[in-house]
Amino acid sequence: MMLAQNAVRAAVAAVCLGLVLCAAEAQAFKRKSTVTGPGDRTVTNEATTTRTPGGYTRSATTTGPANQSVNRTSQGQWDPATKTWNNSTTYTGPQGNSADVNRSTTISK
Repeated sequence: MMLAQNAVRAAVAAVCLGLVLCAAEAQAFKRKSTVTGPGDRTVTNEATTTRTPGGYTRSATTTGPANQSVNRTSQGQWDPATKTWNNSTTYTGPQGNSADVNRSTTISK
């Protein structure tokens, strides 16, 4: 009987831990870096990454000489049912041209 009670307690603890981890609030991480090259030309990158349940969102802006900027927005999501990681990214250049990149990776084991 004691063994069965311990097994039930362990199962309940595992389920509770899973619920706590899945329901965790999103956390945002911000980073700004600047590199100075020849002729005192600088490039600055500012990025914000936010953890979401099962994935992330990220936005970044890279600004170079003459204030030319490139924006990158991406998101990724893990699908445990299919064991697949899905990622989509949009790049937008200084003249407003954009490109989308979508990737999926499935774990076979």
